[in-house]
Amino acid sequence: MSENPLADHPLMECGCVATGYDGNSNPVCVAHVGIHPGARKVVARKPSLDERRSACVYCGREDRSDWTLAFFEYRPDCERDAHYDGCRGWD
Repeated sequence: MSENPLADHPLMECGCVATGYDGNSNPVCVAHVGIHPGARKVVARKPSLDERRSACVYCGREDRSDWTLAFFEYRPDCERDAHYDGCRGWD
């Protein structure tokens, strides 16, 4: 395991890549903690992103799906995955 567990981009059962830690240093999806039970559970095996596209949730600009995209959310039942591309700034 790497020194920073988030460097491996763990996929949580809510569909998002982990963006923070809980009080016990376990990866979590901070956007879904408290509203989705899968926000605290890492999936056993990440699916392949081959041939998948992801769209920015604000501007719709598309990129190839990638675990490293900011706030990436894997949406297997949708045509596109989701992420944020910085179109509204980073502050």
